Amino acid sequence: MERRYHVALSISLAFFGLVGMTMTTDLWISMLLLCVSTAAIYCFVGTFWSLPTLFLTEASAAVGIAIINSVGNLGGFFGPYVVGYLKDATGFTTFSMYFLATFALLATLSVLAIKKKDSNAGADQTGIAAKS
Repeated sequence: MERRYHVALSISLAFFGLVGMTMTTDLWISMLLLCVSTAAIYCFVGTFWSLPTLFLTEASAAVGIAIINSVGNLGGFFGPYVVGYLKDATGFTTFSMYFLATFALLATLSVLAIKKKDSNAGADQTGIAAKS
């Protein structure tokens, strides 16, 4: 169950970097926080793809991974439009960063809410527990 914490740590680091960007006017600090946020966003990807095995069975893994890909692709399509819309509507990038930070926080909480599947679910009729 340690994988959840590795994913949550990197996404929460992205959250704090994005929120921190809204609190500074120094170009160098903003650039540093942007680099940290971007690195944290890309950092979680490898560990993230090991999480579906925690709660999906073999039969539902293909469907679950397809749904994860679909939602991720929709976020990659609509995210830049919403960021641009918020920038045009308000004249500031602050609300855009809060928008992105909100989804980073939601992702962190979602990953931490994942429960491990029951290891006794595969027990046979003799009562012998399945190997984990």
